[in-house]
Amino acid sequence: RTDAEGNILWSRCYGGTQYESVSRIFQNEDGGFTVFGRTDSHDGDAQSALNLYYPYYIDYRKLWVFRIDADGNLLWERVMGSATSSDEYLNDVIKLNDREYVIAGLVYCGYPQSGDVNCSNGVFFNGQDSGENYWVLHITDVFDYDNVEEKQMSNVRVYPNPARGQFAVSAERLKRVQLYDMLGQLLVDVPAHNGTNVMVDSPCLGSGIYLVRIVTDNGVVQKRVVVEK
Repeated sequence: RTDAEGNILWSRCYGGTQYESVSRIFQNEDGGFTVFGRTDSHDGDAQSALNLYYPYYIDYRKLWVFRIDADGNLLWERVMGSATSSDEYLNDVIKLNDREYVIAGLVYCGYPQSGDVNCSNGVFFNGQDSGENYWVLHITDVFDYDNVEEKQMSNVRVYPNPARGQFAVSAERLKRVQLYDMLGQLLVDVPAHNGTNVMVDSPCLGSGIYLVRIVTDNGVVQKRVVVEK
């Protein structure tokens, strides 16, 4: 992001180990942005692609939407499409408001239906399937921004990071620790009985980036933790 004179205010990279492309960017009322594009990664920032993953998914590009705050920090991301060996294409996006968008593109509607796609015309005829079809979808941002308020507190620690198996959170006057995935879904909610630290078990979590919401008597802090298997 640059100012009016072209000076760089901040710079971030988003994506995974495969290929990404961007089509549309919308600025939100809070100064952040919602970004629409495509990805064929299922790691890095595109962890939600694992919901569509199957052994031959690599190198097939799906629709990808993510939201960042005014400083470029990733708030959430979502990969959308079919869980098949096909590319999905993004043609246009209409912004209804900061939380609602209509997306138009192309999707492969062969049999069987999978992932986010359920085309009524996905049928076989004379040995051929219906191939690519228009795909229109209405999406709603349901991320709970009130639960990821970030304040600067130097005494808050999340370690080890990256984590394997479990990680610790320490802070003065600690009340509780909550763990969210990148879609804003609450996964873990642990009270701090001793008021200083909490251990969070992560064996059941998939590899990826998670948001740690740390609640203290002094306020709420958001940290990010990387879980590796």
